[in-house]
Amino acid sequence: MSRKTLFTVLLGCLLLVWLSGCSTLWTVASGVRKPYSGTAIDTYIIGSADASTLESMCAFLDLPFSIVGDTLVVPFMSPQGIEQIVNPSYH
Repeated sequence: MSRKTLFTVLLGCLLLVWLSGCSTLWTVASGVRKPYSGTAIDTYIIGSADASTLESMCAFLDLPFSIVGDTLVVPFMSPQGIEQIVNPSYH
């Protein structure tokens, strides 16, 4: 892949991330109350065999923003959601 093509793809990914918003914002706005849900979506997409290269690159670029965003919203999560972080076997 040439440098120009790589630059174009990365610029396109940054634009998509900016237009679509961070995964954390998307999950919080949709009512998901699971801690680190935005980070979980990004890591799922990155590791998914079904995701395209472009989707994986966008998720990779979004991941740091989701980690920060998820950390900031943890205090506003439900007690059950917090328990899932402390005790992963909690149901």
